[in-house]
Amino acid sequence: MLKKQKIIKDYITFRAIECKNTDAINNYERYITRFLKGAKDDLSNLDETYLTKYVNKISNEFSQKTLNNIKPLFKNFIKWKFPDYSLKFRNLDKICKTKKAASSYQAGQMLKESDIKKIAEAENDLFWKTFWLVFFYGGFRGIDCIRLKWDMFSFEKDGSIIIKAFIGKNQKTFYKSLPAEVTPIIQRWRDVNSSEWVFPSPNSDKPIHCKTPNKRLERISKKALGYSINPYTIRHSLGSIKYNQGQDEDIIADQMGHNKSMKETYLHLNEEELIKRAKRV
Repeated sequence: MLKKQKIIKDYITFRAIECKNTDAINNYERYITRFLKGAKDDLSNLDETYLTKYVNKISNEFSQKTLNNIKPLFKNFIKWKFPDYSLKFRNLDKICKTKKAASSYQAGQMLKESDIKKIAEAENDLFWKTFWLVFFYGGFRGIDCIRLKWDMFSFEKDGSIIIKAFIGKNQKTFYKSLPAEVTPIIQRWRDVNSSEWVFPSPNSDKPIHCKTPNKRLERISKKALGYSINPYTIRHSLGSIKYNQGQDEDIIADQMGHNKSMKETYLHLNEEELIKRAKRV
C-alpha cells in the first residue's frame, strides 16, 4: 500500500506545479485515490481494460459535468505514470473523451429576489439570515462565502458594503457589492460575532464545513418556498437576474467572480421574458 500512496503523492506534487488551487488539488487526490483503489500496489493491473471498466462504472454515478473534470484527470495521470502509454492505452483518447454537459438549471428553476428575501425572513438564526443575504447578493460560490473574514468587509458611507474577496477557482481578487438594505442585518451579526471569520464553526476556530449550508438550505427553502433548492440555484439566480436586467457584463462578471465568457451559463431567461420574446416573433 505504501508504494501506491507514494505514487499518488508524487503525482499530486507534479500537478501542484501548475495548479495552485488547494480545493482542486484535494479533489485530484480524492479522485485518483478512488480510481486506484482496485489497482495492485505496483499498478501492474492498471491497463486499458481496468480504465475502461472504471470509466463505465462512474459514468452511472456522476453527472456529465463531473465526468468532464474526472476523465481528463485520469488521462493526465496515465500519461504521467506510463511513458509507453500510447502502446498500453491505445484508446486512451476515446475512453477519456468528454461530452458537452446539458444545462443543470432551467428558467423555471430560477429564483426572484423576493424568494431570497422569503428565505432570509424564514430564518430565525441571525447567523444564517446573514449567510443567505451575503451569499446571494455577493454572487458567491459556497466555498468562497464560507471563507469570508471581517477584514474583507468595508462598510461604505452610502450604507452599502464592499467585499474584497479572493476567489479560489479564479485565483483572483474581486470586489463585490452588497446593497444598503441588507447592511443592518450584517452589522447586527458582526456585533455579536467575535471570530475573525464571518461564518465560524461553533465547534472550532475555523469556518463552517462546506456541506453545512446545503443541509440548512434544503430545510429552510422548503419552509419558505414550499420546495427544496440547493445553494448553486441561488448563485445562478443572481446571475440570471443581473444578465436579464441588461447590466454591464464586465460589472456582472466581477460581482459573480467569473469570466465574461460565462454569460450563457448564467443567462436563464425567466418565463415572462420567454413569453415576451415569443410574442415579438
